[in-house]
Amino acid sequence: MPFLATAVVALFFQVSMVDLTRSSSVVFSGTVAKPHAALPSVPQGQNTAVVRVDDVLVQPATLNDLKSQLVTVRFRSGTSVASGQKALFFTTVYSVGKDVGLDSVGVVNDMPAEQGRAELAKARDVILDQDIAARLNRASAVVVGTVREVKSMATEQRISEHDPEWAVATVAVESVVKGNTAGGSVTLWFAGSGDPFYARWPKLKPGQRAIFIVQHEDPRLTFAQTRSVRKSEGPYVIDAADVQPLSNLDRVKRLAR
Repeated sequence: MPFLATAVVALFFQVSMVDLTRSSSVVFSGTVAKPHAALPSVPQGQNTAVVRVDDVLVQPATLNDLKSQLVTVRFRSGTSVASGQKALFFTTVYSVGKDVGLDSVGVVNDMPAEQGRAELAKARDVILDQDIAARLNRASAVVVGTVREVKSMATEQRISEHDPEWAVATVAVESVVKGNTAGGSVTLWFAGSGDPFYARWPKLKPGQRAIFIVQHEDPRLTFAQTRSVRKSEGPYVIDAADVQPLSNLDRVKRLAR
């Protein structure tokens, strides 16, 4: 029974870390400096607190280094924190200016930064498996190959500011992990636009050698197709997970079984 209980706790902890990691853009080890408070340029609320960042585990490159800085953290209703409390904070950014405001996704108490890094690495590994598996389940084919040519299919005529600016890549196929390809090459359509709506669409480049998880259907296609005069033909790469580095080949093969 003790072994079973330990296993269950470990399982739930890992699931929680995966969920927290997936939902967060800033993860740091910190100490609560002042509960029920906020830094001057961030509005104070009932659930805000000033927290000192002791060590940064994850943060966007667009933010200045937060290590050793004070930040305002806005906690979810029902979460209570105390002065001097040390924890691992999983957050997202809601205010950037003179001071930084972060929304709390979750808090793991009494976890040192080094242990947090190890747990984050495990969680990221699980997330990568989940993301690749989800794309493999939709895929019509999976190939290893090199992009030989990229051709823009964008037109000057626009019906929307969110035009995907279609582009087509010709990929020379070296090997096939799943499905069939004829003629030793595959043509992949993708959104070449830098519009935020297409931020997760891969942008293929000549000479790029990778694993391509080829898609024919995806809910995001409807949005793109209705905002373009040019009607795409497919197949596509649509999600960041659709293009994997060669270092993930064993992982992709395992998940494709």
